[in-house]
Amino acid sequence: MGFPYFPLHRGDMLIFSFYNHLIKMKDVLIELKGIGMVFETEKMPVRALQNVSFTVNEGEFLSIIGPSGCGKTTLLRIIGGLIEQTEGEVIFKKGAVQDLHKNSGFVFQDPTLLPWRKVLGNTLLPLEVAKKKIEAEDEEKVKKILAMVDLTGFEHFYPNELSGGMKQRVAIARALVQDPLVLLMDEPFGALDEITRGRMNFELLRIWKETGKTIVFVTHSIPEAVLLSDRVVILSDRPGTVKEVLEIKLKRDRDVNIIETDDFSKYVQKVRKALGAYTNGRIHFNTKITRGEVVKPPKRLDDFVATPKISTLTLYTMYILVFLLTIGFWKGITSLFNIPPFLLPPPEDVFFEYLSLLGNGMLLKHTYVTLYETITGFLAGMTIGILLGYPLAKSRKLERILSPYIVAAQTAPKIALAPLIVIWLGFGLSSKIFLVALIVFFPIFVNMITGIRSSDRNLLELMKSTGASKFDIFRKIEIPSSLPMLFAGFKTAITLAVIGAVVGEFVGANAGLGYLTIYAAGLMDTPQVFVAIIQLTVLGIILYALVSFIEKLLMPWYEAKKK
Repeated sequence: MGFPYFPLHRGDMLIFSFYNHLIKMKDVLIELKGIGMVFETEKMPVRALQNVSFTVNEGEFLSIIGPSGCGKTTLLRIIGGLIEQTEGEVIFKKGAVQDLHKNSGFVFQDPTLLPWRKVLGNTLLPLEVAKKKIEAEDEEKVKKILAMVDLTGFEHFYPNELSGGMKQRVAIARALVQDPLVLLMDEPFGALDEITRGRMNFELLRIWKETGKTIVFVTHSIPEAVLLSDRVVILSDRPGTVKEVLEIKLKRDRDVNIIETDDFSKYVQKVRKALGAYTNGRIHFNTKITRGEVVKPPKRLDDFVATPKISTLTLYTMYILVFLLTIGFWKGITSLFNIPPFLLPPPEDVFFEYLSLLGNGMLLKHTYVTLYETITGFLAGMTIGILLGYPLAKSRKLERILSPYIVAAQTAPKIALAPLIVIWLGFGLSSKIFLVALIVFFPIFVNMITGIRSSDRNLLELMKSTGASKFDIFRKIEIPSSLPMLFAGFKTAITLAVIGAVVGEFVGANAGLGYLTIYAAGLMDTPQVFVAIIQLTVLGIILYALVSFIEKLLMPWYEAKKK
């Protein structure tokens, strides 16, 4: 069922003409003169923009539309100061072009939210960069802006707990928090479904009306450009040039009914003709648009295929059952085949030996030594891996120089190096700690480089758009972004650390679980060997669980995302 059409009367046309006259009288805020952009690539230079010139009036809603690859996003990034044009100039009528960059809020195609921050923290980010210290009034200001974009009550939600439309509203709120003069929006609704996109268009019109901001909006949608804009800048195919600047002479209080009017369709046809596009010029919105309505996220495989749910009690019961079955199988093998205890002792002999060594303190003494070597070596290797990995992640040149030597050092078998390390550093703790650090260094080093380089480019550009320093980027983006990769390396490294400590104790030591294993094997005391092996296994499991626990504490957002 279509929307009702109300014909325009003469009085209405006079009002619209007067309104459009006011638009023309608005002061020019930004002027682009002969903007050109050439990207240097390995194969050949690529020209994205050529001789682009137009103005942006203060307080107007200006849309930029054109074919894919014509330089719309490039143009917006030039206005926002994220990149510098190769030709032409951007003139800001209220100061230097640097003042324009400082007075611009950027909304990217993707919401570009920090997944480790909740809604409130994401919205506060520009203020943190600008002021360094957040006051109570800053939080109150942010809460008011969140209320304006209809996100009251969602301040403490992580991004992965929000719908697509809600994420974009957070991005808009973050752009508004510094009260910018200009709002630059790069296809912010392109990834949303049609119903949500329609809703967000009217939300944006409401926000624009309430704030009075100057908005430069990039879009691929012809009806969206007509619906939102005072003027539409139409670009040609690459290299992008201005084909036409079309003034949209529709009433400014636009609602869903305007879409079905002949005037709206005429403007859609004009833009389509200028672009040479073959669309039907129609856009459809849900007739029951409700502010604050939450769009359900897309269905996952779990929504179609039932996943068995196991309670914690059931899970631990299964663990105990498997353990008891293993002990029973072990006991059955030794009894059935009458295996001598010095080859495979029955489980009860190992159990009593464990209690004996635990009672006389010998087991705790050797466990402490191995634990100390493991943790100290792990921390040393972790520190060196992180400190060396970061500069290599930031410098391809430094990586090319040092990487061959680092890789060559890692290819040498650590067991072969262990005797040399003991000769150089002695039989004390130093040789074992050094060996552990050498073993754990490489996985942490590699994961540090991978983690830093996996930082979302959009997040880095977001920080650049807020004027963040390199230290702010390192602290607020690069380190949190690299944490998942780092902890993957930590979990691998902590198990290798136990192995490194034992290898060092095998070669030369007078204490530790590795030493206890070698000593007991020399006496053919197999139950004691089993005790040492079981204790090493328990130690490795506990350390791995500890690292996993710290990971959950530091990255609750990541755990929620995985779930």
